Amino acid sequence: MSSLKSKKDKTTLTNKQRKAIIEYKEKNFQITQTDLISWVKQKMSLNVHQTTISCLLKNKKTIDENLFAKRQRTVQYPELENALIEQILQSQEKNVSVDNAVIEAAISKLRGIFKKYNLKDIYNMDEIIL
Repeated sequence: MSSLKSKKDKTTLTNKQRKAIIEYKEKNFQITQTDLISWVKQKMSLNVHQTTISCLLKNKKTIDENLFAKRQRTVQYPELENALIEQILQSQEKNVSVDNAVIEAAISKLRGIFKKYNLKDIYNMDEIIL
Protein backbone atom coordinates (compact mmCIF):
# COMPACT_ATOMS: atom_id res chain seq x y z
CA MET A 1 0.00 0.00 0.00
CA SER A 2 1.33 3.42 -0.91
CA SER A 3 2.16 5.89 1.83
CA LEU A 4 1.06 8.80 -0.37
CA LYS A 5 -2.35 10.28 0.27
CA SER A 6 -4.83 9.83 -2.51
CA LYS A 7 -6.36 12.90 -4.11
CA LYS A 8 -9.65 11.92 -2.44
CA ASP A 9 -8.10 12.40 1.01
CA LYS A 10 -7.11 15.99 0.26
CA THR A 11 -9.25 18.63 1.92
CA THR A 12 -9.75 21.99 0.24
CA LEU A 13 -11.24 24.66 2.45
CA THR A 14 -13.55 27.40 1.25
CA ASN A 15 -12.83 30.96 2.31
CA LYS A 16 -15.84 30.76 4.62
CA GLN A 17 -14.27 27.79 6.39
CA ARG A 18 -10.88 29.51 6.46
CA LYS A 19 -12.40 32.61 8.05
CA ALA A 20 -14.22 30.50 10.66
CA ILE A 21 -10.96 28.78 11.61
CA ILE A 22 -9.11 32.10 11.85
CA GLU A 23 -11.88 33.67 13.93
CA TYR A 24 -11.95 30.70 16.28
CA LYS A 25 -8.18 30.89 16.73
CA GLU A 26 -8.35 34.64 17.38
CA LYS A 27 -11.06 34.18 20.03
CA ASN A 28 -9.13 31.29 21.58
CA PHE A 29 -5.61 32.53 20.97
CA GLN A 30 -3.98 30.16 23.46
CA ILE A 31 -5.11 26.92 21.82
CA THR A 32 -2.55 24.88 19.94
CA GLN A 33 -2.74 24.01 16.28
CA THR A 34 -3.42 20.40 17.28
CA ASP A 35 -6.45 21.58 19.27
CA LEU A 36 -7.52 23.68 16.30
CA ILE A 37 -7.31 20.63 14.02
CA SER A 38 -9.53 18.73 16.47
CA TRP A 39 -12.01 21.63 16.49
CA VAL A 40 -12.15 21.65 12.67
CA LYS A 41 -12.73 17.90 12.64
CA GLN A 42 -15.52 18.18 15.22
CA LYS A 43 -17.28 21.31 13.91
CA MET A 44 -16.72 20.98 10.16
CA SER A 45 -16.24 17.22 9.82
CA LEU A 46 -13.02 17.85 7.90
CA ASN A 47 -9.57 16.37 8.24
CA VAL A 48 -6.94 19.06 7.86
CA HIS A 49 -3.21 18.73 8.18
CA GLN A 50 -1.13 20.79 10.58
CA THR A 51 0.67 22.49 7.68
CA THR A 52 -2.71 23.64 6.32
CA ILE A 53 -3.52 25.29 9.64
CA SER A 54 -0.04 26.78 9.89
CA CYS A 55 -0.19 28.29 6.38
CA LEU A 56 -3.73 29.52 6.95
CA LEU A 57 -2.78 31.37 10.13
CA LYS A 58 0.37 32.75 8.54
CA ASN A 59 -1.47 34.05 5.46
CA LYS A 60 -4.76 35.06 7.07
CA LYS A 61 -4.63 38.59 5.64
CA THR A 62 -4.74 37.27 2.07
CA ILE A 63 -8.13 35.56 2.41
CA ASP A 64 -10.40 36.84 -0.35
CA GLU A 65 -13.83 38.29 0.39
CA ASN A 66 -15.45 35.67 -1.84
CA LEU A 67 -16.52 33.30 0.95
CA PHE A 68 -17.27 30.34 -1.31
CA ALA A 69 -14.01 30.42 -3.27
CA LYS A 70 -11.72 27.45 -2.76
CA ARG A 71 -8.60 28.89 -4.35
CA GLN A 72 -6.70 32.06 -3.72
CA ARG A 73 -5.63 33.24 -7.13
CA THR A 74 -3.17 36.05 -7.07
CA VAL A 75 -2.64 38.19 -10.12
CA GLN A 76 0.93 38.24 -11.37
CA TYR A 77 0.51 41.47 -13.35
CA PRO A 78 -2.16 43.58 -11.62
CA GLU A 79 -1.79 46.56 -14.00
CA LEU A 80 -2.41 44.32 -17.02
CA GLU A 81 -5.35 42.65 -15.24
CA ASN A 82 -6.91 46.04 -14.47
CA ALA A 83 -6.40 47.22 -18.06
CA LEU A 84 -8.08 44.06 -19.42
CA ILE A 85 -11.02 44.44 -17.03
CA GLU A 86 -11.41 48.08 -18.06
CA GLN A 87 -11.31 47.11 -21.76
CA ILE A 88 -13.98 44.45 -21.26
CA LEU A 89 -16.23 46.81 -19.31
CA GLN A 90 -15.90 49.53 -21.96
CA SER A 91 -16.73 47.10 -24.77
CA GLN A 92 -19.80 45.88 -22.88
CA GLU A 93 -21.08 49.45 -22.60
CA LYS A 94 -20.91 49.97 -26.39
CA ASN A 95 -23.98 49.05 -28.36
CA VAL A 96 -22.62 46.82 -31.13
CA SER A 97 -24.84 46.40 -34.25
CA VAL A 98 -24.38 43.25 -36.37
CA ASP A 99 -25.54 42.85 -39.96
CA ASN A 100 -26.50 39.17 -40.32
CA ALA A 101 -26.48 39.32 -44.13
CA VAL A 102 -22.80 40.35 -44.11
CA ILE A 103 -21.95 37.56 -41.67
CA GLU A 104 -23.73 34.91 -43.74
CA ALA A 105 -22.01 36.10 -46.93
CA ALA A 106 -18.61 35.95 -45.19
CA ILE A 107 -19.30 32.44 -43.84
CA SER A 108 -20.30 31.27 -47.32
CA LYS A 109 -17.11 32.75 -48.80
CA LEU A 110 -14.94 31.15 -46.08
CA ARG A 111 -16.51 27.73 -46.65
CA GLY A 112 -15.53 27.98 -50.31
CA ILE A 113 -11.96 28.83 -49.36
CA PHE A 114 -11.72 26.06 -46.74
CA LYS A 115 -12.95 23.32 -49.11
CA LYS A 116 -9.48 22.92 -50.57
CA TYR A 117 -7.91 22.23 -47.15
CA ASN A 118 -8.11 19.25 -44.79
CA LEU A 119 -9.89 19.98 -41.52
CA LYS A 120 -6.71 19.21 -39.59
CA ASP A 121 -4.97 22.06 -41.47
CA ILE A 122 -7.57 24.71 -40.56
CA TYR A 123 -6.89 26.80 -37.47
CA ASN A 124 -9.73 28.81 -35.98
CA MET A 125 -8.91 31.99 -34.10
CA ASP A 126 -11.47 34.56 -33.10
CA GLU A 127 -10.48 38.18 -32.77
CA ILE A 128 -12.01 41.16 -31.03
CA ILE A 129 -11.64 44.45 -32.88
CA LEU A 130 -12.53 47.50 -30.90
